[in-house]
Amino acid sequence: MPSGIGDVLGGKVTLFQGGYRDFLDRVGSSAEAEDGPKRTKAVTAPKSKELRRKRAQIVTARSKATNPLKNRVAKLEKEIVQLEEEVKEHDEQMGWAANDGRTGDLAKLGALAAGKRRTIDRRFEELEQVSEELDTARSSFDAQLEALG
Repeated sequence: MPSGIGDVLGGKVTLFQGGYRDFLDRVGSSAEAEDGPKRTKAVTAPKSKELRRKRAQIVTARSKATNPLKNRVAKLEKEIVQLEEEVKEHDEQMGWAANDGRTGDLAKLGALAAGKRRTIDRRFEELEQVSEELDTARSSFDAQLEALG
């Protein structure tokens, strides 16, 4: 049976000669007084649980705020790509109409392409606005999460 108890006090490891009760009587109470009250998991657990709850609330709010914006960005991007393909097709058809001397078709296709180009420009402006809103929302929620630690 061991005759002593190891102890770490003041950054030094010492061997205490005696029993556990002797150790507590002589050293234990002074060590507790120096270190102050001990924190237990029971004390820190509610803070951790509360922190997780707040973090989950922020993440949920971020999703509710940003998902519609992300969906709108995706829809605008898809629409822009579709319109650009249609403009490209109109341009090709205009080339064929010009080669064949079909001036009526050329004017009609030119007007269609011009209208779609204007729509593309408006969609890009809207995309820029929605993207800025999305970035602002993300930054706001990221700052809230950062503040939690």
